[in-house]
Parts: sequence; structure tokens; C-alpha cells
Amino acid sequence: MLAAGVAAGALGLAQIAFLPVTVPPLPPAGSAGDACATLANLERILEHGARNQALGTGAVAHVGNFVVNAGLGIGTALAARRRASGALAFGIGWAIGEAQILTQPTALVRDRERYRAGELGSVSPPPVARLAVHLGGAAVSVEVRF
Repeated sequence: MLAAGVAAGALGLAQIAFLPVTVPPLPPAGSAGDACATLANLERILEHGARNQALGTGAVAHVGNFVVNAGLGIGTALAARRRASGALAFGIGWAIGEAQILTQPTALVRDRERYRAGELGSVSPPPVARLAVHLGGAAVSVEVRF
């Protein structure tokens, strides 16, 4: 069971290292040069970032999460000779993976679509999800901006 946790953690770190959802650094503001080349570079940066964000939250990410965790669950069940250990490794790994996928930023995908549609005006605020839990006299509130 411990080995499955280590393997899942290593895969998560590998994803962050090799498939980061990052945007290349922007050129310095006011740098001398061809305005068309600067615009083309900024469009490339927007496209790159939006593509990474879409990949990190799309169907491939969900399928990959399921397949990797199913493999870890089966491997754990075979190694431990206990189906419950495999089911636990799969369930926890899958849930953590889905939480990671569902909380990835996606603002650049929307920005790219707005840019392609020619909507260059003011920026609308991102959608917000709020969750409030009341436990006796205490309340916990979480706000997530997408």
C-alpha cells in the first residue's frame, strides 16, 4: 500500500514537471522592435497557455487519471493480496486526481476565445463557486475563482 502511494506521488510530480500549466514569460513592456512581431509573440504565448490549460482539464486528463489510478489499484491489490487495499489506493488516488483536475485554472481558455471573437473590451470577472459549511456555532466558507 505504501508503494502505491509513493508511485502515485511520483506520477503527480512527474506531471507537474513535464506537463506544467504555465505561460511563457511576457516580453518586457515597451521593448523596442516590430509591433507585428510582438503581437505574434503574444498571440503564441496566449495560445500555448490556453492549450496547456485545456489539456490539463479536458477529457484526456480525466481518462488518464482513471487509467493511472486503476493500474495502481490493481498493482496494490496484487502486491498486498487484498482487494480492499487496491480499492482504497484507487479510490483515494482517483479522488485526489479529480480534485486536482477540477481546480486547474482555465481563464486563458476563455481569454483566447474572447480574443478570437474580437471581444477586446473590458474583462468580465471570473466565475466563482462558493461553499459554506455550518458546524454548530462555527462556519467555514470556501471561495474558488475559475
